[in-house]
Amino acid sequence: MMTGIDSRRRLITMLALLLLPAMAAAAGAARTGIVYADADTLVFPGGGLRGLTWLAPDTCVALIATPDSVPDLPPVAVSLYWFDSKGDTLRVEDFTGTLDRALVFDGKYFWSLGDEKPEVPATLYKIESDTLFVEGAYPTPG
Repeated sequence: MMTGIDSRRRLITMLALLLLPAMAAAAGAARTGIVYADADTLVFPGGGLRGLTWLAPDTCVALIATPDSVPDLPPVAVSLYWFDSKGDTLRVEDFTGTLDRALVFDGKYFWSLGDEKPEVPATLYKIESDTLFVEGAYPTPG
């Protein structure tokens, strides 16, 4: 059963993910931020936020793509960033070439998409949250 805090956090996350493209465009995509319910702002490193999930009440994990300096090229790097509630970076792990969008945490595993190419459907990855070992890779239907 979800508590009021959990449902509020999910609502804030969903609203933030819906508004991020407009916020990034308005800010010139230099930095992206999420506003916490208590009016604090977590500012992410330069790049595009591709996914966000809560690992614990005071820890979130973000999938961030650092763009190439040349427009219309794929990102140079895609990394998972762990942040505490103050916005301090706790951990960074490179997932370039594997993950590229979406991020969900189910209590044990991260789930994310990657490997999308025009001729090949994306792959859904199941990643163990402590070791970051890829436990499974599932092709999507289209």
